[in-house]
Amino acid sequence: MMPYKFLPILAFNLVYSFGLGPVSSIYPAEIMPSDIRSKGVSLGSMVGRGLSGTINIMFPVAMDAIGLAGIFACFAAVNSVGLAFVFLCAPESKGHSLEEMHALFPSGEEQQEDGDKHNA
Repeated sequence: MMPYKFLPILAFNLVYSFGLGPVSSIYPAEIMPSDIRSKGVSLGSMVGRGLSGTINIMFPVAMDAIGLAGIFACFAAVNSVGLAFVFLCAPESKGHSLEEMHALFPSGEEQQEDGDKHNA
């Protein structure tokens, strides 16, 4: 039985690598305007890596404080909030061109111009 203990971890890594893992890099690149895309994706990647490092550093402290079940309960809660956010707030980008995505997410200048048109 011992050799099969790695299968759930392997299954999780395979599913994560094809699903949620790359989404945090791909979706921002699709929705950001071209002029700030590189900076926005870089900032998002930096924040994500920083938070991952913080979780790794804090894991032993949290393990002593709330136990393994508490840690995974926190992970489940945060993921539930993330799932609700994506389901309710993130529009589908499949099959849309970058120009169509820009119409869904107008830049600050475009919002200002639209506001000026409505106020005139």
